[in-house]
Amino acid sequence: MRDALRTAGHVVIVLDDAHLISSPTLSGLIALHEICGVFEPLSIALVGLPALLRHMDREPLLYPLRARTARLTTPGVDIRGYITDRVRRAGGDMDAIFTRDGLAHLALPGAGVPVDIAHRVAAVMDAAADVREKVSAPVVRHIEKEAA
Repeated sequence: MRDALRTAGHVVIVLDDAHLISSPTLSGLIALHEICGVFEPLSIALVGLPALLRHMDREPLLYPLRARTARLTTPGVDIRGYITDRVRRAGGDMDAIFTRDGLAHLALPGAGVPVDIAHRVAAVMDAAADVREKVSAPVVRHIEKEAA
């Protein structure tokens, strides 16, 4: 690690799904930063769901980490825009794939993070293709019912 810091000049460690990391491990990041960051610049980016911020706020072991953390949050996902963009990039035609009620049902608030949305969209598109229909609200509800 120190060699990487000396060679690169500045190292950024990105920990994805940080909401799944245990409190002791997160707390240990302070020591890592202090040991390695004394001589060379080191940044640690924690990427995770909003549960990470709530956990850092509630867990006393993480108070020192919370005090040293710059928090950046993203606004809610524009699900309709996300789906439209993905279909467009794949060369698809939204009107040929989705009915208005089907897209509206997929775009309900709280539908999840982009990876979850992508899985839901793939599942309903597969189901609709199997019956040679557009993705409609009934198709979405049927897939959600089967998944539950």
